[in-house]
Amino acid sequence: MKTLADIAIFLKNSQELHKVSQKTIMENTGLTSPTIRGLLSAKKDSKLTTLMAVADELDLELILVPKALASSLLGGLSPDVSKMPHPVRTLVSSALNRKENKQ
Repeated sequence: MKTLADIAIFLKNSQELHKVSQKTIMENTGLTSPTIRGLLSAKKDSKLTTLMAVADELDLELILVPKALASSLLGGLSPDVSKMPHPVRTLVSSALNRKENKQ
């Protein structure tokens, strides 16, 4: 990711994937709504601590790597939700999902 827009797209898609609302992010991080909107829209040059808090809430880890390694590490990642790996399901979550689908 090389631009604020790339980061914003990745965060928004992670938010969608994990079904986390902006209100939930706001409540769990203590950040204001304008701050979260600014980060997720790439219209604001957010502080690093803001990015770290939102990433943590979206079950993401912020990692800096040498450029030479970045392409090999990010080769399988995409800001496109349809290409993101699905979260691993536990036996319990799978059983609950089956139960919900039967109703």
